[in-house]
Amino acid sequence: AAISPLILFELWRDPSLARKTEIGYVALLSFLEDAPLSAEAAKTAGLWLASVEEAERDKLGYFALVAATARERGEPICTRNSEPFNRFYSDFVDY
Repeated sequence: AAISPLILFELWRDPSLARKTEIGYVALLSFLEDAPLSAEAAKTAGLWLASVEEAERDKLGYFALVAATARERGEPICTRNSEPFNRFYSDFVDY
């Protein structure tokens, strides 16, 4: 299993992140491999976003980047909310 640095960014930018929760995240993350954004995945996400209405591009950029990384690695996206990813990728594990 792997995690994108973009996901870590989303988790840690939350001002309500409590120290206890942060410690729990760090413990879970110790079992995960890094899945960094590659140049190829960034290009793929950009191409996907080019076909999206301009007003939605900024809102969907994050999801396209995570989806492109998962696609490149051949891995599913584990999420509670697959809807924003559906436009770009279809391999999910819901929890």
